Amino acid sequence: MKKLFQWLSLTLLLISTHVTLANENRITKDLTQFDYPFLLGDWVLINRAPVDESQDYHSIHLKLQSDYSFFIQIQKLDNTMEYWDGSYEVSGDTLVLGANSLDPQQYSFVNSHNRLMLNGVTFFKMLSRSLSGAWMSEKLTGDDMNALSVNKMLLILQPDFVFYFKASNAHGKEVLHKGVYYLEDDHLVLVYENGELNTTFSVKNNEMKLSSDDGGMTALLTKLQ
Repeated sequence: MKKLFQWLSLTLLLISTHVTLANENRITKDLTQFDYPFLLGDWVLINRAPVDESQDYHSIHLKLQSDYSFFIQIQKLDNTMEYWDGSYEVSGDTLVLGANSLDPQQYSFVNSHNRLMLNGVTFFKMLSRSLSGAWMSEKLTGDDMNALSVNKMLLILQPDFVFYFKASNAHGKEVLHKGVYYLEDDHLVLVYENGELNTTFSVKNNEMKLSSDDGGMTALLTKLQ
């Protein structure tokens, strides 16, 4: 409760903290302990020159997970699909797909929060439309919310994996955060200037349910249209 209390304390200071946003099927996972967190997610490469027969694909979808497993789906020019999955390894600027296979594939990589370059080829990170957008609180409950008199919360998750967060109380005081984020399954990590926020979430019918791990906060947010 103390860390959540600090993160929502109504000052304009950025305070490092930890909170959990949970759903009915809660899973314990701390993505902040993963060594290469910005590698996680769904990456896509679109063929911009489909008439080039040397590039026999429409798109390539690469998924990298925190258990060091990967999945690749290739849509060919004739619209057939090819698939490959297995384990991967990362060391420095080297990524090895199919690390335990008979034919491992080694790539040099550079990445940011939303781009991944493999041997100079750029993939872009994909975000579900159901999660992308601006979320405004409809209901806030819990001891921490009451103690801080928080009555409004806004979370904006942009498709370029930049976020904005604002919380305010009945006296008009506000706390603001801006940063980047990454996610896996129902886990979402917000990374800002002086810290990061490890969360889980659930989304259904344009509503997001958020709950702190100690029960100090429960929030229901609605997507703004």
